[in-house]
Amino acid sequence: ADLGSYGPTDRKCGSIVWLRGQTDGSYRPQTLLKDVGRVADVRAADFRGTGKIDLIVGSFGLHAVGEVLLLENHTTNWSKPEFVKKVLDDRHGAIHVPVADLNNDGKPDFVALIAQEHEIVVAFLNEGGGKFSKKYLYHAPHPGWGSSGIQLVDMNGDGKLDVLYTNGDILDEPYLWKPYHGIQWLENMGDLKFEHRRIANMYGVHNAFAARITGGPLPDIVAVSFLPADKFPDRESRKADAVVLFEQIAPGKFERHTVASVTCDAVACTAADLYGSGRLDLMVGNFSSMSSDHPVTIWKQRAKK
Repeated sequence: ADLGSYGPTDRKCGSIVWLRGQTDGSYRPQTLLKDVGRVADVRAADFRGTGKIDLIVGSFGLHAVGEVLLLENHTTNWSKPEFVKKVLDDRHGAIHVPVADLNNDGKPDFVALIAQEHEIVVAFLNEGGGKFSKKYLYHAPHPGWGSSGIQLVDMNGDGKLDVLYTNGDILDEPYLWKPYHGIQWLENMGDLKFEHRRIANMYGVHNAFAARITGGPLPDIVAVSFLPADKFPDRESRKADAVVLFEQIAPGKFERHTVASVTCDAVACTAADLYGSGRLDLMVGNFSSMSSDHPVTIWKQRAKK
């Protein structure tokens, strides 16, 4: 997804670009879709059972544009890829569209987080032939909830995919400290019924990622916040959390560990064993309009004494 360098806008200046691998190891960009609202997420799967990879697109847009799209792959000649656009939901604000087989029928479904004033988590169940039915998993308490991201993950080890969910968007005036910002999970109770579980409050939490970071049997959570210094100059006096590890010490019970505070410039996070130690390290993607220093921060996990 080509986000470009433009700010919030309702202009249709988003696009989907395929970086096509070449024999010399380089990549050639090929545009599959253009003239859409700002694109936030793209996921690939054979949604129609044709043997061809289709695309699900979350176009955030702003207010007048934005939608959830299916790009059906009708390509017969790969020198000229052909994808046909189909609107699945015309609401703006789509952030993430992760794919999974939610009802175990062998067909890929997906879940969409639609923010802005909608603030909903919706399952799109694959009915075949490019058709989907909607199942609402969660409605936020109010339109200013500030949804910021989801991940599909089995949080409690029961074999069912849950939804890890953050609400911490602060990019709307007036710039306020919002006590309802935080991390939660939607527990999969079976039969596409999900129960909301609050994990913790966290100002400006922009992204969270679940993995077995501490090596225990259940996934832990790393969460990061985005509270720009020019909008929140008191983040230092408040000692606001920037990177937090939530260690799951028992099913649904988390212990909070602050990894970093004050420098709340993070918009993305993930975990991987970067040093071959057998331990997961943390990678945090930073953004600042005032400085391009330290776009990525790595937190190396040390061995326990």
